[in-house]
Formats: sequence, structure tokens, C-alpha cells
Amino acid sequence: MVVSTIKKIFHIKEHWILSSVLCWCTFTILASVFYITIGISLISSVAALALAIYSTQSLVKKTMQCSQRLPIERLPTTRQRIAILSAILVDVFLLSIVWSLRTDWALQTPWVAVTIPFFLALGISTALLLFAAQQKSSYLTLVGMTAHWALLYGVALIAFRYGYGYDPIIHQAAERTVAEHGSIQPFQPFYIGQYSIVGALHALTRIPTDFIDRMLVPVFAITTLPTIIWYGLVRGYKIPSHAAALAVLALPIIPLSDLTYTVPYTLTVLYAIWFVFLLPVSIDSPLARWTIAMIAIAAVVTHPLLGVPLLLLSLCVLISARIKQQKLLSLLLFFAIPTTLIGMFGIFRLLHEQSFFAPWSISDFWTNAIVVFSMPYPFSEVAWYWKFLYQYEHYGLLIGLIIMGVIALMKTKNGHDQRPLLALVAGMLVTVVLLPTLIAIPGVVEYEQYEFVLRLRDSIVLFLLPILLVNIGMLLQKTRSMLVRWAIIGAMGILTSIGFYLTYPQINPVVQASGWNMGRHDIDAVQAIEDDARGNRFVVIADQLLSAVALRERGFDQTLPTPQQGGIYPYAISPSEFLFPYREEILYSQLRPDVVTGLFEYLDLEYVYVAVHEYWYRVDAIEQEIIDASGEIMVGPAGVRLYRFQRAPR
Repeated sequence: MVVSTIKKIFHIKEHWILSSVLCWCTFTILASVFYITIGISLISSVAALALAIYSTQSLVKKTMQCSQRLPIERLPTTRQRIAILSAILVDVFLLSIVWSLRTDWALQTPWVAVTIPFFLALGISTALLLFAAQQKSSYLTLVGMTAHWALLYGVALIAFRYGYGYDPIIHQAAERTVAEHGSIQPFQPFYIGQYSIVGALHALTRIPTDFIDRMLVPVFAITTLPTIIWYGLVRGYKIPSHAAALAVLALPIIPLSDLTYTVPYTLTVLYAIWFVFLLPVSIDSPLARWTIAMIAIAAVVTHPLLGVPLLLLSLCVLISARIKQQKLLSLLLFFAIPTTLIGMFGIFRLLHEQSFFAPWSISDFWTNAIVVFSMPYPFSEVAWYWKFLYQYEHYGLLIGLIIMGVIALMKTKNGHDQRPLLALVAGMLVTVVLLPTLIAIPGVVEYEQYEFVLRLRDSIVLFLLPILLVNIGMLLQKTRSMLVRWAIIGAMGILTSIGFYLTYPQINPVVQASGWNMGRHDIDAVQAIEDDARGNRFVVIADQLLSAVALRERGFDQTLPTPQQGGIYPYAISPSEFLFPYREEILYSQLRPDVVTGLFEYLDLEYVYVAVHEYWYRVDAIEQEIIDASGEIMVGPAGVRLYRFQRAPR
């Protein structure tokens, strides 16, 4: 009786996977339209959600001839139950360890107090799940995989209490503005997909935008990717369901740090993974074709760098469903990728009154290619295992994926043509080589010029994931020797632990410096300055992290009117801003009294504040320079030293 009831509960129709993704992407697109036209409000958010649900339901009725159930084979055996539940207990125990390390202080890495047994336990948990997935898949297998991913991609949510990274803080500031005003003015055609969806979810639920932002990508990755990847491998790539479960468990051998925090680009990475695994399902399913088209559009309005390649690939696949010219379409896709992406940046240069291409020479192509593909870390006098770790991350995975792509150049054994995916990968490789030479992005400092190119380079792995996982899943399924099978499972456990370690920031003999993350003292420092200024005109010389926190806490609107510069922000956020050179000189070089005096006179200020983190390498030198320049030491929060200069009596 109990078993029968459980079976009825879990007889989930498989179109719910496609329709859920379709509904979310439609909601994102409609919210983006409202963001552009009338702004985000409760009414527009309700309208976007209602229209998304209605259109999805209508498409399901039109396109689904029958409602298939998920290809789950049976309930787990006793041994599978024991293995999966044991793995879940290990994962919960490891999460509790991470939780116990939470602190109000800024952290560079979540591994500050974690030892090798922690990663060994993760490898054991992975091996238990692989053992359970060897024979038959079940709903409990999916639950176990989801719990495992909660550990793999949820550490940042737990360990970094107040925020993770610099860019997310800037986007959280923007989302607060959207929640308050409905949109950001002047209008910019970037990141709309994230801002509109966070604003709409806030309007519908009243949950703070910061919380929605932090949860969006990690929680979606944890809850959707195991099922979507498994479903795509089974229905699209036609491999047995238990082999697909084995393949899903193999994915974390790749360090996917983009799934651990939310910015527009990482949200688009999530969409890209949805896309590539649902892509082959679209061959036989009209609903899946609608779904991948809507994923691509949602990606474009969220971040065009990855969204445009997805849109071009979806057009190629949708057209090929009507005209059987796969070779021609793949060739066109190959040329369209670099043409479109380089064209986007060229138009951006024209809008900033610069030439379409930056000045270049033939030798620049070789020089920039070396920079893009070279190892970013020095390897002098480090142990062999550290060298292996970072060579595995930087070269091993990409080379292995490219080899698998060449092997799958024509067709996989199930008959699914891989040429469009591989044409896209080849086009992106060409773009990665050409872009840094032909395009210099206006308003971006020299050391950040490679950022977009490196993102494109790293995203190539995403489009080869299906090939990698299909091969791993089939290898594990077809291996008959128990000794070889256990050797593979052991190796997978070790590689998963390595991938887990590399997914988050590290401090070790190779990576000797890593950026600090936000702590409670950053918020308190911003508030202490506001309280001290008492509404008077002031500017603050602080690093980019604390300045970003100030932007989030104060909002975009509180600029400082000046007759010479127009409105300037009291903190230096980006290199294009007026205060940025002052910040660079004071924090990195020397604080000179005439610089401070010049700020008072030029901007008609009452106060100039300097805020320096305790961990800053020049903190003591800056304090002495401030004392020598007759600055005052303020009482500030532990972790940040605050100083004040007051205008001389007029």
C-alpha cells in the first residue's frame, strides 16, 4: 500500500521539466519588456507571471500529443537506499561544518579552516552516489544528487554571510533601485533580464532584493541542473537513465565557480547549461524547440556575451528542423559567431566615438593569444601536486573536452548530430583569438581588457559538457570489471574533491593572493561616515569593495552636485570616475596634503574621509601619512580604519 502510494505521488509527467523552464524564461522576457516600457511594479509583475503561465499552458496543450512520465525505472533497492542516504548524511555533516565557520569578518576563501579530511569525506559521498547509480535510477537518486549539489554549489551562500565577490554588490545596488523606482535611468540595454526578474520577484513576494539576488543562481543550479541534465541525456542523447545519473555525478569534476554566485553573466551560464542539454530533445519535441528558443532570448536580455551565441545556435537548430542542410548551417554558424560578437564590441566603440577597430598589428594576435591561453600562476618551487591541480584546471579539462569534441565531430552513436555545437565552439575559439587584438573596450582599464575574452574562453567548456558526460556515463555503464569500475569510481571521487576545491577562491603556495569579500565592518564603516558627516558635503577615499558596499547601502541617487563635473558619486566605484585617480594615488602610492586640499577647494567639500581595511598592505603607512597631514583618526568598526580631514575655517 505504501509503495503504491509513493509510486502515484512520484508519477511526474516529464513535460513539467520543459514547461517549468519555458515558463521561467517567458516570465523573464515579459518582465524585461515591462522594465523597458512601464517599469517593474506589482501590477506589471503579476501581469508578466500570469501571461507566462497562460502562454506556457497553451503551448503544452498544443504541442504535447501525450503526457509521458519521467523515465525512472523503479524504486531503489535496499543497498541503493543505504548508499544514497549515507551520502546525504555525509553531505549534511559537511554543510554543518561550513555553517560552523560562518563569521562577520571578511574572508578570502571558505577553506580557511578546512582540512584534507573534509575533501576526503566529499569524495566518499560522491563514491557512494556513484555506487547507488550504477544499476537503476530512481527518484531517490535524483534527491541524492540534488543534496550533493547543495554542498558543491551552496558553500558561498553559507560561508560568506554578507556577500561574495565585488560585482554582485554592484548589481544588488542596481536591483534595489529597480525595486524602488521600477527601472534604472538613463536606460542601458544590459543586464535587463536579471534586474527585471529580481525586481519582479521582490514585487510579488516582498522578499528583499539582496536575498533574491544571492539565492538566484546557486539555488537554481542546485534544484534544476541535476534533473535537467539527467533528462536531457536520457531523452535527447538516448543513454540509459542510470548511465545518465552517473554522468550527472561526473559534472562536478569541472570547477564551475559561475554557479556559486549571481551576476548577469553567471545567470546566463545557467541558461547555457539548460540549453545545451535540452537541445537534442528539441529534435523530436516541438515544446522543447519553443523552450530552447525562449532560453536563448532570456539569455540575450540578461547578458549578450553568452546570450548571442545561444540565440544563433538556437536559430541554426530551429532552421535545420525544417531544411536538412546541417553542414551549410553549421558553416554559417561558425562564421556568424565571431562576426556578431566582434561586431557588438565594434558598435560599442562607435557609440563612444572611437573607430570600429582598435589599432593593431599582425604580431598582436600571437601576443594576445599567448596571454589568453597561458597559465595565470607562476610554478616556481611548488610541490608536484600543486602543479597537477592547476594544470588540470587550466589545460587538462579543455584539452580533454576538445579531443572528445573531435571524436564526436560527425555524430554520436545515438545519431544526434554534434556539428552545430562544435561549429559554435570553433567560432568562439576564433573570437577569443581575434577579439583582444581588434577591440579595446572603451572605459575599461588595461588590466581588465581581457575579462570578456576570458569569459568567452571559459564558456567554451559549457558547450562541450554533453559530449563529456555522455562519454563518461557510457564508460561507467559498459565497464564490466568490478576492479576497473571501482577504480573509476575512486578516481571520480578524487576529481570531484579537486573540482570542489577549485570552484571557490583559494589561498595556497600557488595562489598566494585572493580578493577579500564583504564583511559586517564594511556596512558599519559606511554608516559611521554617514553619521559623522551629518548631511554635509563629503567624499570618501576607499577601495573598490567598500565603495561598492556604499553604493548598495546609499543607492545611485545620492550624488554630489558640482559645477565643474556635474554630479559625482562620493565614493570611487569605477576607473572612469573623477575620484578614481585620487584613490589610486592615496591607497597605492602616497597621501600628499596638497591632494586633500585640492579636493576641498575643487569640490567645495566639508569633509574628506579615508577608509582603509586592516588587511591592506599599506594600512600603517597610510595612517602615518594622514597624521603627518593633520588628519583625524576616527572611532570606526573593527576591521576598517577611518580617518577624517575637515575643511579649514573660511
